[in-house]
Amino acid sequence: MSRIVLGSRGSALALAQTRWVAGRLQEAHPGLEVTVEILSTAGDRIQDRPLPAIGGKGLFTRELEEALLDGRIDGAVHSLKDLPTEMTPGLTLGAVPARENPADVLVSRHGGTLAELPPGAVVGTSSPRRRAQLARLRPDLRFTDLRGNVPTRLRKVREGAVDATVLAAAGLARLGLLEEADGWPLPSSLMLPAPGQGALALQIRDGDAQMADLAGVLHDPDTARTVAAERAVLAALGTGCSAPVGALARIQGETLVLDACFGGEDDRPQVRRRLASPAAPEALGQDMAARLLEARTCPGPLAGKRIVVTRAEEQAGKLHALLEERGAEVLDLPVLTVVPEEDTPAPGPAGDYDWVLFTSMNAVRMFARLLERHGRGLAEFAVCRIATVGPATADALREYGLSPALIPPEAVGESLLTALQECTGSVAGLSILLPQGNLARPIIRDTLAAQGAKVHALVTYRTEAVLATEEQLQTFANFRPDAVAFASPSAVRNFFAITDSNRSLQINNDPCRFVSIGPVTSKALEELGKPVAQEAEEHTLGGLVVAVERALGVRT
Repeated sequence: MSRIVLGSRGSALALAQTRWVAGRLQEAHPGLEVTVEILSTAGDRIQDRPLPAIGGKGLFTRELEEALLDGRIDGAVHSLKDLPTEMTPGLTLGAVPARENPADVLVSRHGGTLAELPPGAVVGTSSPRRRAQLARLRPDLRFTDLRGNVPTRLRKVREGAVDATVLAAAGLARLGLLEEADGWPLPSSLMLPAPGQGALALQIRDGDAQMADLAGVLHDPDTARTVAAERAVLAALGTGCSAPVGALARIQGETLVLDACFGGEDDRPQVRRRLASPAAPEALGQDMAARLLEARTCPGPLAGKRIVVTRAEEQAGKLHALLEERGAEVLDLPVLTVVPEEDTPAPGPAGDYDWVLFTSMNAVRMFARLLERHGRGLAEFAVCRIATVGPATADALREYGLSPALIPPEAVGESLLTALQECTGSVAGLSILLPQGNLARPIIRDTLAAQGAKVHALVTYRTEAVLATEEQLQTFANFRPDAVAFASPSAVRNFFAITDSNRSLQINNDPCRFVSIGPVTSKALEELGKPVAQEAEEHTLGGLVVAVERALGVRT
């Protein structure tokens, strides 16, 4: 096959995308001749109505598909977000190339971020998805329909027809207009893109082996996997590409992490959820759609509330999920990270110790990691009696096949000391192993030593402050939280070290509430002069969620 014809819409963006595909094909297949045929679609011809008012599917793709089926073209280049999720019979995807930046960009004649738009600003967009998400963040904004190609919409902003518009970063980049637009990339934590946004699709006839062979060099498996999950959400919801649905998937190790939102165009609030699973992308997307529909029916007590989670990135998932299940909109702002202490020597044989005390989930996991580095396993410590500071730490221990002999009634060090004293009668002469972090309070170690125990403290990990990225800071500034949840004193100190040093990030204590997982964390807030709106009665993540609900007046 030495000559092929690619079909394209006639806009500058569509032609830029098609020419990019043609160029990559010719680079991979020297001597291949590629001709571009321009076709007009219904979405191109009808400019006097917003897309949802036109109705129907395939507004930007139907004519291209017809030409492909008729044999007038050999391949059709689409923006994947425009392609209906149900493939037209007789056609298939020949390739999904590596994705461009999927984000949306706010382009404002006032410059700056979403928070810096003037009150009542007029935003030109015909997208229900964009309107719903912007209205959630800025209820004062007004919206007007704005159709046309990218240069036209940029000109409308410059001329003052609207205060701002929202455009896809990928489209601006492909047209070489990112610098001219001078916009603010909307972080996905604030604005989820359309499913498949930023990705292209090369559609071919099913069974065209020669074209499939040519197109294969463009295919990017990772992009295909992520957009499959996103588009599965859309398909399972039974909506089209103009519906108020946002979705973005990313690959994290063996896991696919999917964020999605739905609704907000009516009186019911928009709902947003996150799922992480190694499952097939289509199954993950279907599961997400079911959860979004359930959340729309039963929004939960925290619906409409915005909560900031300050846990380490690798540990934020469970609290994030618990808050979302209760209806909250959640922003992860990791202000610390947990890293293993590589220089710590291995402990002695398990038989050297009477008790092992774990005061956090991190202590369990990092101790297990220390043992693994030395060719050992946590299972050997089954010969010891083990105490954990609370149920969450006990659950972490059970992941390694061990169960604690002792869990104190309260998840604090003082309660653990009391329970251990009651259990043993006296700790004098006992050999106690205490894996811990570099910021662990000395009370357990010092009290046990003073009571005559032989305490072997091992620093197995370090808690370190994380410098927030510029995107995270801007996201936080635009988020306007109702509450900030703290699960450790180090999170408190690091959070306010970041926010108090930047005027635009400082939080007015009213109406924002600071919620603590327990007394030690509350003390850290009080030492900084920050009011504790609520302290969890049960010092667990579940207890922290209950405390957030009480702080916001949705639970008595």
